[in-house]
Amino acid sequence: MSLTYESGLFFTLTLTAVSLGIFAWSRRHTTNALNTTWFMLNIALWMLALGMGLQSPTLSTKLLWARVQILAQVNIPALVFILTLTHTEQKTRLTTLSHVGLALMSVLTLSVAIFKLPWIIYPKPGSVVATGAPLDLEYGGWFWMLQLYAYLLFIYSAFVLFMYIWRSPRPYREQTTSLLFALLIPASSNLLNIFNLVSIDITPFATILSGGILTWNLTQYLIFDLIASGRETITRNMHEGFIVIDATGRIQELNPAAAQALGGSVITFNRQLISNLAVLRPLHTHLGLKQPRETSLILDQPDGKRYYRTTITPLITRRGDFTGYVIVLQDITPQEQAREALKDKERQYAELVERVPVGIFRTNVNGEFLEANTALAQILGAPDRETLVQHNALEFIPQESLGMWEQLWSNGTRIIHNVEIPLKRADASQVWVAMSMQTITDEIGNIEYHAGAIEDITAHKLTEMELRDSEQRGRAILQAFPDLMFVVDREGICHDWYATNTDLLAVPPNRLVGENLRAILPSPFAERVIARCKQVIETGEMGVWEYPLLLGNQRRQFEARMVPYGEDKTLSVVRDITERKAAEERSSAYAARLEILHELDRAIIEAQAPDIIAQAALQRIRELIPCQGCNIITLTSNAAGARVFAVSSDLNPPLLPAGTQVTIDNPLLTRDKIAQLHRGEILRFMDASEYLEKIPEIAATRKAWIRTLLVVPLRAREDLIGVINLIATEDNAFTDEHLAVVQEIAASLAIAIQQTELREQAQREAAAKTTLLEDVKHRVNGYFATILSLLLREEYQAKKLRQRLQAGDSDAVAQVYELAIAQLTQRVEGLATVHKMLSKTQWQPISLYALAVEVIDTTLAALPDDQFVNLDIEPSPVRVDAKSASSLALILHELTTNAIKYALKQRAQGQIKIRITSEPAPEAAPKMASEMAPEVAPQTVCLEFRDDGPGYPEPVLQLKEIDVGLQLIEEMVRRDLRGHLDLYNDHGAVMRIFFRGSEMA
Repeated sequence: MSLTYESGLFFTLTLTAVSLGIFAWSRRHTTNALNTTWFMLNIALWMLALGMGLQSPTLSTKLLWARVQILAQVNIPALVFILTLTHTEQKTRLTTLSHVGLALMSVLTLSVAIFKLPWIIYPKPGSVVATGAPLDLEYGGWFWMLQLYAYLLFIYSAFVLFMYIWRSPRPYREQTTSLLFALLIPASSNLLNIFNLVSIDITPFATILSGGILTWNLTQYLIFDLIASGRETITRNMHEGFIVIDATGRIQELNPAAAQALGGSVITFNRQLISNLAVLRPLHTHLGLKQPRETSLILDQPDGKRYYRTTITPLITRRGDFTGYVIVLQDITPQEQAREALKDKERQYAELVERVPVGIFRTNVNGEFLEANTALAQILGAPDRETLVQHNALEFIPQESLGMWEQLWSNGTRIIHNVEIPLKRADASQVWVAMSMQTITDEIGNIEYHAGAIEDITAHKLTEMELRDSEQRGRAILQAFPDLMFVVDREGICHDWYATNTDLLAVPPNRLVGENLRAILPSPFAERVIARCKQVIETGEMGVWEYPLLLGNQRRQFEARMVPYGEDKTLSVVRDITERKAAEERSSAYAARLEILHELDRAIIEAQAPDIIAQAALQRIRELIPCQGCNIITLTSNAAGARVFAVSSDLNPPLLPAGTQVTIDNPLLTRDKIAQLHRGEILRFMDASEYLEKIPEIAATRKAWIRTLLVVPLRAREDLIGVINLIATEDNAFTDEHLAVVQEIAASLAIAIQQTELREQAQREAAAKTTLLEDVKHRVNGYFATILSLLLREEYQAKKLRQRLQAGDSDAVAQVYELAIAQLTQRVEGLATVHKMLSKTQWQPISLYALAVEVIDTTLAALPDDQFVNLDIEPSPVRVDAKSASSLALILHELTTNAIKYALKQRAQGQIKIRITSEPAPEAAPKMASEMAPEVAPQTVCLEFRDDGPGYPEPVLQLKEIDVGLQLIEEMVRRDLRGHLDLYNDHGAVMRIFFRGSEMA
């Protein structure tokens, strides 16, 4: 099959479209390059489908390539629409919904082309099907829908481009115009073809021409993508000068403001390389940076130098590709001129600050100096201001005030005016200053710095402090002076007065000065005072006298001392002696009370029975204190109840007869009040009837008339043993003096009652000791039996050893007996240790841990000086009774002796570990002959004894050969402890003894 001329032309157009698409792809860093690439590829697919359709010999093949041609055609309007919106910066209109709509149109068209091609195109009847001949086609309804869809997109895109041309700057109108032509050419040629105005379909050629225009845009206009990146910046800074340059450093756009600043016109600088422009050459060094940068530029103008703040912003596409720069020139000449003027003012201000004699400073929020003058350095004792600013202001605050100033510094107190404070100089001396300070904050309230001034007022402050101290000293003397002072002349006129307590004045203070005593005091008293004044003035001697005076409703006693004061005046010092007089009266009453208490003590000593002593005490109480009845209630032994011990009352029968049992947990004596009684405090009930109503022991008819109740604790050796109750029918019947009397009697009475109880307790303890002696007799008999058993065993062992020795070996026999005696002695010492411990606890259960420590320490004391045993015993709460303690002492002694004998053999050091636990008895049968007694509880004590020696020999473990010590241990465990033992080796010999223990400690 030969290639036709028409097919070759379309294949050539296909290659051309592919080439243009590849070129557009090479420029993919610019805006719309990718869209142009897809546009050219669809054109290439369209041209390829046209060529292959002409070259196909059959109808089916031609229809297949017609389907491909339709697919390519339907994508071209969508790509033109996307390219237009991207170019005009309206890409935000390409929402997800619009993308879905465009894709859906393509998918539907492809489906129709595959399954319902006649809806789009179909061959005319009788059309020729041959290679090189195009099909003569008729158009279906879907074709006209596609045409409507394509022209709607074309019309909208053309309108957007036309409006964009209208709004764009001149350099960018050429690009947009070329894009508009690229859109209109294929749309117009397609219309000519649809209406049969041309003999051949020129739409493919027009589309190729449109692709060429788009590609030419990529070549001609290097800043194709500067519109989207640079126009927003230019628009925002339109009132300032701006310059747009491309990646090569060539000026592509600038506004008149920039041209005027550079000293020329827009035409002069447009399309120029900035490296060739002397005025912009300083900026050329900053163009290699890919980050925004700000610098300054000074330009010579006819009216002088102008200062510009220059902002260089790189233009980066959305894909991150660099395309050029936008340079913004902001005229800051007024600001620079103002800055220079400000610098001059600051220099003048600095000179002024340095010359003033007041310390001026500025610190940050942490107290660090930002500024300080020389005067401040001199006040704070620094050699110069440079040295001062290296310190923190808080270093000059005294330690006692540092916390307050740190809070003040950080919280930012706004204004402090003329506050006098002490500061610490650099040489640690103190300086007083008057400080004024203000806190400066920013717009949102954050502290920027503190500014203030201080003035040295040390000399003034010292003088002021001396005056204040003198004044305070005089005031303190007067305030400490409890007396009244009056200056009165011979005529009785009061000239001055002083009183710390004005309540002691007979008249109001405002009526004293300038008044005659005859006018303000009772006439007889005033005449006596005036007569005394005349006498003192005439004789020149001090006069002293006492007198009573009624102040309000209270009668008080005063003592006056009067001396001459000047020629015709007297100074009187008047002292209130009311309390002294009352104390003298109380002293007399107290002497009488001591006499009565002495008689009471003698009666207590002579009386034998405590109830007689208590009854005598109550009678004495009623003689000293007016009351209608009193009783003594003692606590029972368990402190849960109480008993009426003695009663003295006007009532018959009394309120609570002697011997009555009462409860102490009642509404009258709550838990808090009982705690007060334990502390020795007296309880006073002003109205006790409402409490007594709830106490069942008191008869109902006796409760209503009781008004006052006094409860006094009986305490002996800090323990509460009872109370004394006093009842009265009057309100507030008992005074503080009455409380003191009954409290003293209660102390003596408590001692007497306790002495009686101590005698009874001594008798009980004597009986207990008698019983204990009987028990000791039995214990001693038991010890003798144990010792006798040990002797018999040693005798038996000695006989066996002697039979083995050769006749006549007297030394060996002596050694045997010496060893036996030594072992026996140590065992008896173990029994003595147990006896000593049981005696201390009066034969009560003792700690097994303490017993083990005592017995083993006693056994180890016999070791030679060159040998040492490390004892490790874990503490345990287990306790054992006296009988078990004796057996356990011998067992521990035997085990320790065996450990010394075997574990220290040919060794200088060994170790013994003992662990005492309470655990269930083992289920396995014991290895010794003894069995656990049936009454042993499942929870038993386990005593584990282990050493670090060679361990038990195999015959011992198999119970084939055991010595006297092990026999003794086994017998005592089985017979005395009613338990069992277990032997095994574990890095040494281990014995575990199981038996029933006593209570836990």
